[in-house]
Parts: sequence; structure tokens; C-alpha cells
Amino acid sequence: MKKRIVGLLLSSLLSAAVFAGCGQKEEEDSSTRHSRSSKDDDEDEDEDEEDDEDEDEERESGSAAASEDGCIIVDDVEGLIAAIEPGAHIVLEPGVYNISDYLSSLDEAADVSQFDSCPLAENIVMSGVYDGLQLELYEMNDLSIIGRSSDPADTEIITDPRYANVLTFHGCNNLLLSNLTIGHTMTGECVGDVLSFEGCENAVMVNLDLYGCGCYGISSADAVDANSGNFHLYDCTIRDCSYGPLNILSNDYDWTFVRCNLTGSRSGGFFDDLRSSKLHFYDCTFGEKESENFYYRRDTDAVNCEWGDMEVYPEYPHDPGPEFHSDSVKVAPFDEGFLKDTFWEAFEVVDEDEGTTMRFPEDTLVFSNDGTGSWDAERESIPFTWECDGHYTATLYDEDGDVIADVTIYSDPNVEDMMWLYLGNEVGAWYYLAVDQLID
Repeated sequence: MKKRIVGLLLSSLLSAAVFAGCGQKEEEDSSTRHSRSSKDDDEDEDEDEEDDEDEDEERESGSAAASEDGCIIVDDVEGLIAAIEPGAHIVLEPGVYNISDYLSSLDEAADVSQFDSCPLAENIVMSGVYDGLQLELYEMNDLSIIGRSSDPADTEIITDPRYANVLTFHGCNNLLLSNLTIGHTMTGECVGDVLSFEGCENAVMVNLDLYGCGCYGISSADAVDANSGNFHLYDCTIRDCSYGPLNILSNDYDWTFVRCNLTGSRSGGFFDDLRSSKLHFYDCTFGEKESENFYYRRDTDAVNCEWGDMEVYPEYPHDPGPEFHSDSVKVAPFDEGFLKDTFWEAFEVVDEDEGTTMRFPEDTLVFSNDGTGSWDAERESIPFTWECDGHYTATLYDEDGDVIADVTIYSDPNVEDMMWLYLGNEVGAWYYLAVDQLID
């Protein structure tokens, strides 16, 4: 494991060094030009003056300047957004890049209201949130954004609205972010995160300073058709966020942090440990709330880390939940009276086609006494009606009367009063019910 981490670190730092050096060749070429003989200078003076005038006009208009080695050097937010495209290697000159200022100037013509969206360019969208505008990037594969200065404090990407993510990535793979400070100008209660990823894979972040008021410094979730994760952070700080440094809802991918500082947030953050992904921390520093969340986790590796003072010491690392005896549970007969006013929590979801198992997802099933119910799965609430055949199965129907799933009940003779519910639809899901979970 250590060899793999060292290899990733060297690879990422090499990439950062190469991209941070974009434009160096341009400077050297410029120096060489100015050292030419006075005779050459006299002959080319008029041509050079015309080139300089064109370059000045180009920079004043916010356009990006491309160096000979393929990198794009920008010095304002308009140039930054204009340069974003798949495969782009963007180098930011030191300065402050206020995304919301630029989007607000565009909104005068677009008139984007809350929850509306407007395309700015191919795969770039401006969307409305409660208190402003948000930039969203789609399918920006192989995109690199690097501050030219090695001090992240010199290059800052910010936004004003507290309900907007500073940068939002959808389906973007193979990303590199380096030498940047990123955050919100406003403080207080918020909904927006600093960096938000949905369905994104393979991101490397080097030498970043991510700060609140973002709800989370980094949020990541799977998309409908793509998982999110395999992220590697080196020498990054995530600080002073409202709900915590991380909100990771990604499945099947690990996260690696090397020499990172997670401090100052008002809560510890969230990581869906009951899926199959895992966190790895090496030589990292944690604040009080972050320590309370991550120190006891069984899904976290922490090597040579520094922990803050903790006021909350859980008696056990985690509630392991019920134990499922797959070899002994038995189908149980039931009628509609058994299901009425019951609340079920998911134990695992098995996708046999994909060959994956998700442990303890945040799914619930509620059966009301009037033949209705609610299925909350993947942060979506689906209402249903249900009917029981009075023997061994019940059927769930959607609002159009189509079948959603079939229900079978199992009893566990090894555990008194422990009942299991199997929900059969596109994937199979096991739910559990204990006596103290009956609805009053």
C-alpha cells in the first residue's frame, strides 16, 4: 500500500510541477528575444510593437493566452471560464477569481432565476440557486486548473452566494486541481459546498486551501450511471466548514489523503461508511469535530496522524446493526395487519447483475395503516400503495398502478422478535424490523 501511495504522490507532484511551469518556456523565449542584437531589434521594431498591442488588447478583453507548450495562461475570471474545456491545462496568474461577479454580469441578459439554468458554452452551465448563481461543469475530462504561484493564498477562486457550490463537476474524470484557495465570500448558514463532484472519477488535488462557509469542503456522490471517487489529496487544507470537511456518498472507490489538514469545521462531516469505499489518511492533522467523526471509524485507515481533543467518546466505534443469518432465516406468513404502521431500515442492497453489495444504505420503508406508504431510496421519496395476499407476499404499486416491487417477510429463529423484509425489484434489498421500531 505504501509503495502505491508514494507512486501516486510522485506522479501527482510531477504533474503539478509540469503544469505549474506552463508558460515558463514563454518567459524564456521572451527573454531570448529581448537579448537579440540591436540590429535585429531595429528591423523588427514595428512588428514587435504591433504584436504587443494585439497582446494587450487580448488580455484586456479577458481572453486566455496559450503558451507554446499547450497550457492556457489566464489572469481573470472571464478568461478562466472561456478556457475551460475537456483536456485543457489552465494556469492561473495570482489574483482573485470571483465566479459570481462574472455570472451576475451575464445574468443581466440571460435572466436566470432560481432553479433555472442557462448554457454558457459546451458542457458549461450557469444555474440559479436561492441567493445567486452557480457554475456547473459537465464531462470535463482531463481538465487541469493550477495556480501559477506555489502559494495557494496567491490565487483564489471564490463565489458570493452561500447556496452555490464554488465549483460543481458532473461526470468529469481525470481532474487535477493545484495551488489554489477556494471558498465563499459570505459566512453563516449555507447549502452550497466548496467543491462538488457527481459521478466523477480519478481526481488529484495538490496544495489546495478549501474553506467555509461551505456546508462541506468536498462533496461527492454517485450519478445515476456512474460512480464517484478514487480521489487523492496531497498537502491540502479543508477548514471552517459548516457541516464538516467531507460529504462522501460514493460507492466502490477509496479516498486517499496525504499530509492534509481537516480542521475548524463545526461538525465532523459525513462519509457513508456502510458502502464499500474506504478512507486512507497518512500524516494528516484533524481538529476536534473532525477527530470525533474519523478517529473511531472502522472504514478508515489512519497512519501517523495527529488528532484533536475530543469531547465525544462513543462507547463503540459504530453500531454494527443486526446480524443477518442468511442460512437460518425462514419465510414467514403474514397479513396486512402485520405490515400496518411499521418502519423498516435497509440492511443491504444486492445488485446481482453488477455483482455489488451495498451495506446499510440510507433506505427506509414505511407502511401506513391506510394501505399507503413511502419508500425512501437514494435521497428520493417514492410514495406507493400496497396490498397483501394474506399469506406470504405483498405488492407495492406506484401512483399509476404499476408494480414497484414484491415483498416477502422472513423470521429469524436465532434472534427473538427479529423480522426481515425482502424487497424484490430490479435489485434485491433486505430490510430489518425490531420491536422498538414499530410506529406508535
